[in-house]
Amino acid sequence: KEPERFPLVTVNGVQKRIKEGGQICFSDPRNRKAAVDHVLAWYAKFDAERDKRVTDLDEVSGICEDLSLADCKGLCECPSCKKIAGDGPFADDRLVWDFMNHVGREIAAKRPGSFISFFAPYSGSGLRHPPEDVRIEPNVIPVTCRTEAVVMGKHYPFNTEFYEDISAMRRRGAKVIQNYDYLLYETTPQPLNILDAAEEYAKLGYKRYHVEVMQRNEQTWPILWSLARFSWDGKTNPYEYLEEFCRTYYGTGGQQVLEVMNFYHPKRRKFSRIELGGIENTHMMLPDNLIRRGRRLLDDAADQVNGVELERVKRFRQTFEMQARAAELYRAYCANLNERTPESRDAFNRQAADYLKYWEDNDLDETCSPSLLKYMKRVIASGDWSKAKTGSRPELKDEKIRFAEIFAGAKVPEKLENLFVLPELWKFRADPDDVGLKEKYVASAYDDSKGWQPISTWNWFEPQGYEFLNGSFWYRCRFKAPPMPA
Repeated sequence: KEPERFPLVTVNGVQKRIKEGGQICFSDPRNRKAAVDHVLAWYAKFDAERDKRVTDLDEVSGICEDLSLADCKGLCECPSCKKIAGDGPFADDRLVWDFMNHVGREIAAKRPGSFISFFAPYSGSGLRHPPEDVRIEPNVIPVTCRTEAVVMGKHYPFNTEFYEDISAMRRRGAKVIQNYDYLLYETTPQPLNILDAAEEYAKLGYKRYHVEVMQRNEQTWPILWSLARFSWDGKTNPYEYLEEFCRTYYGTGGQQVLEVMNFYHPKRRKFSRIELGGIENTHMMLPDNLIRRGRRLLDDAADQVNGVELERVKRFRQTFEMQARAAELYRAYCANLNERTPESRDAFNRQAADYLKYWEDNDLDETCSPSLLKYMKRVIASGDWSKAKTGSRPELKDEKIRFAEIFAGAKVPEKLENLFVLPELWKFRADPDDVGLKEKYVASAYDDSKGWQPISTWNWFEPQGYEFLNGSFWYRCRFKAPPMPA
C-alpha cells in the first residue's frame, strides 16, 4: 500500500522496491515518525513495568531501545536517501547515522535521559562508522559487533578495521559504547582471545558487554563463567578467573584441562582471523600433533579425579574428541576430493563412520547441540565426489550466451577483435595444509597429472563438489595463445 516506505535498491542490475529481507527507506518522514513513536512506546511499557524489575540494575544493564538494522544489506537508493548519503566510502553510514541522530534528537526532546542503540560497525549491513562531518548525538549508543576471532595483528585483540571503527566513533562524539561478541560455532574450539577482548573493552570504558553463545558443549562454561566474573567487577585478570574455574570445577585434573584450552590461545597461533568458525577452522586449530597431545593430557586428567569431577573431565574430553575427529575428517575430506581414488574414498568413509559412531556411543546429544550432527552429516555427504557436478556448462556453446557472460552484464561490443578466451575447464586442488607455495604449485613445470581435478571456471567451486572447502586452494591452466598484435 505504501511502497515508497520500503527501500529502493539495485538487485542484479535492476532497481526495485523490497519489502521482505531489506531495510526501510531512511528518508521517508513516516518511517522517521514511526521509529520515534516506537521508541516512546517502548519506554512507556518499560516505565509501566518498573515494579516488576530489579531497578538497581538499570544503570549497569545500560537500558536503551534497540533500533538496529535488519540482518541484511540493501540500503535505500531513492533520490531523497541518495541526497542525504552523498558520495564516498562512508555514504551508507552517513545515511543511517542521519536517521539515528534524528530519532535521538526527537527522543531527547520528548523524553530526556532516554537512549537508543544500534549495531554500528556491523558486517551484516556493511556499516562501519560515521563520516568525519557527522557528530553522534549524546543519546545514540553505538553497539560494536565483533564477528571475527582475531588471532594476531597490530591491534590485537581486534582486527585493524574494527579498531579503526571504535576509534572513529569515539572521535565523532560517542558518549557511551556497548558491545556484542560471539563465541565460535561449536564444531570449532574457542580461542581464549575473547578474554583479551573483554579486558580491552573494559579499558575503553564500555558500558555493557554481551556475548552470544553459538555453541553448547563443555568448553563453553569455563569461558562464560570467566567473562561473567570479569564483566561484573573487572578487578581481576579474566585468565585468573579461568584458572580458578578449572581448579574448582575439574579438581586436580583442572591444570590439564586448562592446558588443552590454551592450545587454541591466539598468541600461539599463526593465522590472522577466524570467521565465527567452521570445520576448516577446526582443522587449522587442531593439527595431528596437538590432537595426540590433548588426548594424553585429558587421559591423565581423568586418572587424577573421581566422582563428579571425573564426570566433568569426561564431558570436556568428549568435546575435545568430537572436535579432534571433525578436524581429522576435514583433512580426509580434502584428500579425497583431491585424489579421488578408491584408497582416498575408503579413508574418508572410515573417518566419517568413526565420527558418527563416536557421537552415538557417547550420546553427544546430551552435551552438544544436535544441529552440529546434522551439519557434520552434510559434510560427510558432500565428500562423495561421485555425486560432484564438475564439468563444462553446455549452454556456453551458444556464442551469444558466452559473450554475454564474458562481458559480465555490460553491452557486448559489435566487433570483437583480438579476443582470446581461456579454456573453461582448469585443474583444481584443495590445499588445507597451505603447502602449495613450498611445493611450487605455481611452477609451469609442476606435474599436475595426479591429485588435480577438472573444474569449470565459469562457476563457483562450491556447487562443483567443494561445498565445505575453505582456506587455500589452487587453479592451474595450460593453454596455447594465438598470435596477437604487439
